[in-house]
Parts: sequence; structure tokens; C-alpha cells
Amino acid sequence: MSSWICRRSRSPIRKKSGIRAYHPVMMAALLSYAYCHGVYSPRGIAQAWENRVDFMAVTGLNRPGFRTVSDFREGHQANNALSHGFDSNDELG
Repeated sequence: MSSWICRRSRSPIRKKSGIRAYHPVMMAALLSYAYCHGVYSPRGIAQAWENRVDFMAVTGLNRPGFRTVSDFREGHQANNALSHGFDSNDELG
């Protein structure tokens, strides 16, 4: 059952109008993976997705563009949603 939840949590969310939104868990996983591999710019992340299979695997072949990555990062840095995940790992080392 946990594998179903994991697969389901990374799929795009259907909005009432417009295009589908990418799930925040998938976007956070993409940013975390990119940062760990030294790719920081939204354009670099989008380019890595096009050229590297490992980035494709992280997103489950969902292809967010650089503007989507930038908007997500900008929106979630304001409320520190991304930094809280990294703070908890500081105690492991």
C-alpha cells in the first residue's frame, strides 16, 4: 500500500481549469536531487531533465519546465518549506 501512496503522491494534480499542476512532493524531490548533484538554476534543472535519465526517474517522467521549477522554488522559499526538510538531516551527520 505504501508503494501506491508513493506513486500516487508524485502524479500531477488535476486543477479545475488550465493545465495540470505538478505535485509538491515531486517538485521538492526534484529540487532536492538537483541541489545534491550541484544543479541550482531552474534552466539547469530543466536541461538536466532533458539529458539525464536520473532526473527523469526522480520525476516519474513528468517534465516540469524551467519556469515551473522557478515558480515553485520562489513560492516555497518564502515560507521556508524546503529548508525545514534539510534542517532535520543536519542531526544525522
